Amino acid sequence: MYIGYVGTGFSGLQVQPDQPDSITVESVLQAALTKAELISQSNSVSLTKVGWSRSSRTDKGVHSICTIISFKMELSLEAAASFGDEGLKVAARTNEFLPEQVRVFAVHSANRSFNARSYCVQRTYHYYMPASVLGLQGNGCREDDQVLSRLRACLKTFEGSRAFHNYTKRRLYRLPVRPPKPAQAAGDSDNTPIGASAVVPSSQDQRALQFSYQDDWGPGDKLGSAHYRIIREVAASDILQLTPGGTPCIRLTFCANSFVLHQIRHMVATAAAVALGSIPMEFVEASLSPCCRTITPISPPQTLVLVDAKNSCFPMSEERLELQQGGKAAQERFYSKTVQPALSSMLESSEWSLWRSELARITYSNEAMEVLLSQHQAWVAAKPVPPTHGQLPQPA
Repeated sequence: MYIGYVGTGFSGLQVQPDQPDSITVESVLQAALTKAELISQSNSVSLTKVGWSRSSRTDKGVHSICTIISFKMELSLEAAASFGDEGLKVAARTNEFLPEQVRVFAVHSANRSFNARSYCVQRTYHYYMPASVLGLQGNGCREDDQVLSRLRACLKTFEGSRAFHNYTKRRLYRLPVRPPKPAQAAGDSDNTPIGASAVVPSSQDQRALQFSYQDDWGPGDKLGSAHYRIIREVAASDILQLTPGGTPCIRLTFCANSFVLHQIRHMVATAAAVALGSIPMEFVEASLSPCCRTITPISPPQTLVLVDAKNSCFPMSEERLELQQGGKAAQERFYSKTVQPALSSMLESSEWSLWRSELARITYSNEAMEVLLSQHQAWVAAKPVPPTHGQLPQPA
């Protein structure tokens, strides 16, 4: 089942059993499927009963036009006979019980082994940032070119197979270890790097950039394969408008096999800080080293959109699950009539100016930064160079 939604007002996509009063996209979809008699009342109590899986999870306020949900659907003989290649009648029936900001585009049959999460091998997101955040004038001036050049150069740094432990809550992706002794656990936090050697006293006018660099962080903060992600492409557009007369903005594109929690928002904010001159470009490269611990800035979530999801081929076949003509038409209508106007409205929020001021207030010790970059250069000289985007294998 291909669905799209405007995430505003929802507590993310996934049902949250520990927060029964929270409204998520899946809780609304589950209720609609039950009313449409596509999931039985008894099975609606727990989605695991129908083998529920989603291709991607999005956070509170994030949107999508290409989320894939897989589950065992109940159909009457009549409905099954008229299902068709895209299940457009089933989609329309489900949409009758959904709010306007959530739509089902198409429903496809798949083999029993299909799992939306494991079959999805590539995700693409767009993030829209007001041009004013970067101080862009939009008149083709030299200053605009310089800012965009710094932004794009920083974004390219993220491409390849890199460690993104500093762009997420790294504790969520650590390998299980024996509980450390109290003395070892002191200061072990995602918010305070262990042994941080560069902390500038903060005030209302400053945001201290904290960082530290060492070869061995011990078992309590050791990185694992889950902290690494393969980023296939990151790009920034020229200035555009989502709607006629809308706020001028920049579209950032992120394509990867998968992403860790909040990764894109951390990458966006870090690249914006580099473009504004608040963080040196060399620091971004160092932050992707497994030896570095830092706290990277984060951007607002409300203009992040999942726009594409590619699946691997079915077993013993060259075919793969893809939206067809009817589903694509429904997807395009939803994007142009619902998602784009919503995004355009969110670009006008006063939150952007506040966020820009936070990026502009970032400060750090120049001496400590020089030490960090020197340590990183020494580490790079002693380690193999990570693979570049051009060396990455293409999805099957």
